[in-house]
Amino acid sequence: MSTFENERGLPPAQRNMSAAARAAAADALVNEEPRAKRVKSDPTMTITSPELDRSRQVASAAVSNEKIAKLKQRQVMKGHKVSKLTDFDFAQQAIVADSEDDIDAIVERLYKLQCFRDEYQILDTVEEGVALIQKLMEIMPGYLLSVDFAPRYGSHIFVWDFAAFQPATLQDPDKMRIFMGALYYIFQCLSTNLKAARAGVVIITECQGMTSENFDFHIEQKMLSELFCHYPFKYKECLWLNTPVIANIAYGLLKPLVNKSFLATWRMGCKLDGYEGRVDSLFKQPTLAIAQEQLLKRVEGFLTERAQNVRNFELCEKMVYNPPPEGQGPPLPAAARGPRPQGAAARGPRPGMPGPRPPMARPGMRPGMQMPRAGPRHAAAASGIAQARAAQLARAAARAAAAAARANANAEGN
Repeated sequence: MSTFENERGLPPAQRNMSAAARAAAADALVNEEPRAKRVKSDPTMTITSPELDRSRQVASAAVSNEKIAKLKQRQVMKGHKVSKLTDFDFAQQAIVADSEDDIDAIVERLYKLQCFRDEYQILDTVEEGVALIQKLMEIMPGYLLSVDFAPRYGSHIFVWDFAAFQPATLQDPDKMRIFMGALYYIFQCLSTNLKAARAGVVIITECQGMTSENFDFHIEQKMLSELFCHYPFKYKECLWLNTPVIANIAYGLLKPLVNKSFLATWRMGCKLDGYEGRVDSLFKQPTLAIAQEQLLKRVEGFLTERAQNVRNFELCEKMVYNPPPEGQGPPLPAAARGPRPQGAAARGPRPGMPGPRPPMARPGMRPGMQMPRAGPRHAAAASGIAQARAAQLARAAARAAAAAARANANAEGN
């Protein structure tokens, strides 16, 4: 195997970014604070004492690893410019690793990722990432639907359309580099900080309309062996929506190639309650071109945020924050505790009587949120879809309100 909010006053490049991404972009321009102080002030980049200890073990083993050292020598001899391993890399790998993984297994994944960067000449820059993802949109229109963050669940989501995947175009080595490089940078967008690494990611795949021309076993095998199985992710959910027969065949062929923890998150044949259409229609508003332009801006924001965190992070005691055990934290202020219960609620249930009936809604749900029929485990994934749909409905309501206001004004004028 080869080594392989559109707010007024913001610059155009920062519109439609997440708040965290805009903050990171602004911090990249004003950078006078000491490094440790900047990172310490960011709660998304703190690390616990056990995580720090394990990260240091990974770093020490990686620095002394013979295969990584030889790969670096070959890169120098060939004149390849590949980014070196960073403290962020060591921490990310240590945080997402399964508890039974030993240090050697983690270092092996670091080595495989360095091989991937060498094979596809990945520079780990914001500019290259945006350029490769834009080219992927051009060679496979509609394939990439969304890369975003679902704040309510603290998880990033990646939505793509299997029916728009065109493996035949990847016979061209240049297009294969675009595809694999773009996937790598999408993964970087999904892990912008250590909090995101802990939270895990949700992958949503639309399969309706998929045919045998959209599935190539050798390319899928290449993606898994070179990237998916080595990139430091905690996979929260991997949902396959509206699966036809070919998707079920694909699942059967790929199942032996996927590790158990990743495979355990796969859900086949999911649908969204109350929505029978293809999920792509939720992400192509108002048009595919405009939606993808906005997606590129979000991608730039995520990559900028990650690059800033990589530059600032270091494995040191100043970065440690050990959260108190559950229920032993400092008392909440009165505003956070809420109003004091009155009457029967304050007295509690009478002896021998049942307590209050629990609410019917599932934990974390809000009225109107759409959920996959497969069950509540998919709330994180559905949140991204529901938010997109809610944004559409909000825009429609705003247009209706504006039209009503104009009609009232005309009526008063007459």
